Amino acid sequence: MAHIPPSALGGRVVRKFQAPNLLVLTRSSRCPVPVLDMEERDEKTAGAVGPETGGGKKGEIRGKSRRSSSNCSRVLSSIDWRKNGRCLHVTLTYWRVWPNDKEHLALEKSALVRDLGRQARCGLWSLEYQIERHKKTGEWVPHWHVLLWIGDGDPDVFETRLRTWWARFSSNPSKHAVAVTSGDQARGTWYLAMHAAKLAQSPPFAVGRWWGYVNRDAFLAASDIHATGEAEHRELVWWARLYRRSTGCKVRQSGLLLHGFSWFLPRSAQCVAAAWIRDHIDAERRERRDRPESEFPAFRGERCASGVTRNDCNAPNRTVYI
Repeated sequence: MAHIPPSALGGRVVRKFQAPNLLVLTRSSRCPVPVLDMEERDEKTAGAVGPETGGGKKGEIRGKSRRSSSNCSRVLSSIDWRKNGRCLHVTLTYWRVWPNDKEHLALEKSALVRDLGRQARCGLWSLEYQIERHKKTGEWVPHWHVLLWIGDGDPDVFETRLRTWWARFSSNPSKHAVAVTSGDQARGTWYLAMHAAKLAQSPPFAVGRWWGYVNRDAFLAASDIHATGEAEHRELVWWARLYRRSTGCKVRQSGLLLHGFSWFLPRSAQCVAAAWIRDHIDAERRERRDRPESEFPAFRGERCASGVTRNDCNAPNRTVYI
């Protein structure tokens, strides 16, 4: 076990943010996911989607990035799914007519968000292309996956109204044009995350945003993510170890400095892991306090990677562990 002084670990503290199905440890002072009271809203995930043109130098978005997929999953994992009533998963499919370039797709998104916002309290949409249809016909045909919260409304009545609207909106009267399923918290979250993971789809034109909100303010009002304090370096190390052992993914590191990370973990499991880490750190401190000085590794006088000597590393009240 190496002993490293706090000065070697950087000045910024690590903040913990916890949500119903998400744990985030970050060195940033900002909330890691959009919330309703943020002073600066992320333009890339704005709710009212209009024609996606504007000033400044912006590169065209081609294909769904892993960062975009992760952001979508984090937003879904940070909200209280019960706040806006019943949740439905809706799939909307085109037939003979569909938007086939960036401009028409942007207008379609704007109309879709507007009309769905009139029928449901709030929601989140995700764009996907029909890969199998492209393989057969060579055409890039989009379809929409939407999570909609309808309050206390009747799902059957809502589905009937939705089918009538979509037949008029898309010119697709087929009974297969609309698929509606009840979405509970776990299935709804990972169902959309599964679709967000299809990164290979990339039509020959830029599509702009791949996901967004329906009634953004109402959706983010259900956010249930909170800052729960700061994590000392030793606690961050143990969180990173548990994360690596559970997921097989390593946490990025610069020298001795661990970066933050996001972990999709239910709140009950977060509480269990936090209690175990706290007890384990307390046990480590008691063990170190009770060990005689002669049992420590004999590296006195040698310099650590941080440039301080082992004598400094073993100084009381200045020791952290990695």
